[in-house]
This record gives sequence, C-alpha cells and structure tokens, in this order.
Amino acid sequence: MPIPRPTSSETEKEFIKRCMSDSVMVSEFPDVDQRLAVCKVQNTYGEKISRICFQRRPRKKVGRYEVNEKTGTMSDVSLIQIGEAKGHGVWIDAKSLESGLEAIGGSLPAYVTHEGAVDSDRLLKEVGLFSGFYIEDGKLKAEAFKALESFRVDEPERFRRLFDLAREMPDAFGLSLVFEARLVWVMEGGEEISVEDSDGEGAIRSIPSVRFISIRSADFVDAPAANKEGLFNSNHKIQNIMAKDNLIELSKEEEIVLDEATPEAEVTENAEASEAEPEQLDEEQQTEIDRLRDEMGRHDDRLNMLEDGIADLKERLTSANTENEELSTENEQLSEKTKALSAVLEDGADPLEESSTEDSQSISIAEEFSSARGAEQNQLWKQNKAKILNSLRRN
Repeated sequence: MPIPRPTSSETEKEFIKRCMSDSVMVSEFPDVDQRLAVCKVQNTYGEKISRICFQRRPRKKVGRYEVNEKTGTMSDVSLIQIGEAKGHGVWIDAKSLESGLEAIGGSLPAYVTHEGAVDSDRLLKEVGLFSGFYIEDGKLKAEAFKALESFRVDEPERFRRLFDLAREMPDAFGLSLVFEARLVWVMEGGEEISVEDSDGEGAIRSIPSVRFISIRSADFVDAPAANKEGLFNSNHKIQNIMAKDNLIELSKEEEIVLDEATPEAEVTENAEASEAEPEQLDEEQQTEIDRLRDEMGRHDDRLNMLEDGIADLKERLTSANTENEELSTENEQLSEKTKALSAVLEDGADPLEESSTEDSQSISIAEEFSSARGAEQNQLWKQNKAKILNSLRRN
C-alpha cells in the first residue's frame, strides 16, 4: 500500500497532518489511533520502511457469553467500548480502554441503576461483583459477573428479573461505569493536551478523549452511553455522563455540559468590558433616581424616629418596673402588719382599749404607791415596779 512519505520541506507536524488526511491511509487505517501510529513511524523512518505490521497484545478469549441464574453468574460482559459517548461530547479510544483497565484493579462492585452514585453513599446496595478484566475487539470486558447471595435472598424478584433480561434481552440494557477521568485533546502530532489548556485547535477529533483516573462501579442501566452494543454484543442506546471540574462521572439521568477553560482573548475581552465606563443616564432617568434617593432619605428619617421612640419606651418601661418593685415591697410590709393586726383582733381584744386600760392601771397604782407608807409601799414597789415607773415617766 502506498504510504505517504515526508518531504524535505515539511515539518513533522505538517507531514502528520497530511498523512492523517490521506485518502489511502483513511481507507487502510480507519482507526484514528492506528493511523496516527503509522504516520509517526513513517515520519521517523521514511524510506527505510518496507512493511508495517501490527502486533496485537495477548488477550484472553472468553468465548460466547453465558447467563446462569442458578449460579448467579454472567460471563464475557462488556463494560465500555471505543467510540463516542453520544450526546455528551467525549470519545473513548484505545488509550481510554487501557487507562480503564489500569484503574479498575482486581474487582468492581455492581449496582442496579446509577441512583445515588454521585451524591450519596451506596454501601450495602451492591448486587454483585465483576472480575477478570481484559480488552478485546475494542471493548473493555469483564470475564465474570457474580451476584451476591444476599441479593438473591433479600431481593428475589429483582434478582430473577435481572437475569431474565440478561438472558432474553441483552441488547435492551447494559453496563455503565461510574468513574473519574481527565479529558484530553489528542493532537495531530500525537501529543495530548488537557482541555483546560487548549480549545482543541489542531486536534485529530472535534471532541476530547477520556483518560480514566479511577472507576468506582459498573452499574446495570437501560441506556449505557459508552457501551452502545448492550450487555454483550447487540447495538442499543446511550447513557448520560456527568462532568465536574473536567473530571467526568456517570450520573443517573442528568445532561451535563463539560467545563472548558475560557480562552485568554475572551477573558481579556470580558475584563475590559467590566472596566468600561457606565452608560450615561438621560435626564428623566436621573430625575427618577434622585426621587428614589429622596424617598429613601425620608424612610431613613422615619426609621431613626422609630428607633428613638423605641429607646424611650424601653427606658420608661425600665423605670416603671423599678417603681413596681418598690410598691411590691411596701405592699408586702403592709400585708405583714395587716396579718399581725388581724391576729390580735381574732383574740377578741381591742388594742386601743387595752392600751388605755393599762395606762389607767399604771396611774392608779402610782397614786396608791405615793400614798402608802413603810412596808406597804415596799410591797407595792416590788409587785408593780414597771407600772409605777411608767406612770412616773408620763407624769
């Protein structure tokens, strides 16, 4: 096959661009990544190359898929495949599959639907595990899916329905990954540039490619975006992708727009616009603004008056409370005196009359003491000393 050769006047970038768009190359190497590899080799070695061969990596061949409800297993399950995640502006290429294989690890939990995949903890909602991961026919696959025994026992209806669908309608649903990844532009020269650092000019595709960072789970869904041939082999639907800070995760039913870096020219233009002089107001607009300012001033004056009135009322209330406390104290004292007087009256005595009687008795005894002589006077003094003294003081 006639492969383009670089000329002495071409730069590497110019040759790669010409080679990638060559009609023979496009026909012979429809896979963009493979075509790019051939062009780069040709640019490096030129006329020294007589033949190009591609050696495939060893892959584990599992064979035809199998669904076994009795053992709760499925085999040769497709997780994700090369191609565009339709409607979401990202591309899964060969390097995407390789980075996904590295990110998975030994096993991968499975759930039914993406519910709560992004915004909540799904612990104890797992239905099974995937294991034995490999790449085959442009797909990242799992050698086996094993349902949890607790899923069979606790949710027998959902368990049976899942395996019925896998057996009877494998093209009607599929697996969708919940993952984090970088988005990169694959340039004509083969280098990769983050979407944060470039607008994609000079890239081999109009959409960025996915480079997996981590994969959290593989979930059974009805519309997998990057697994369009269904659970095993048949062609079917698309599933949504959620983007967050240029890291993408599969979401339940959300349509997401990928965040891209704002071009420098646009940033400068926006900055200049924000610093521009404000538009001049006409006379009518200025009059209305002045009226509103005056009205706001009057409202402020009323507000100040109300605040002063509230302060005065608080002061008067404090004074009234103090006066009320003093009156309460006096009332308690009067109440105690009243109780004492009531106790005297209950005994049947007249306090005024009793006092008058005592006074008259004191006077008569004092007179008797004054007229007495000798032993009689001594006897009266001993028996009535207090009354005699009281009478003498009054006199």
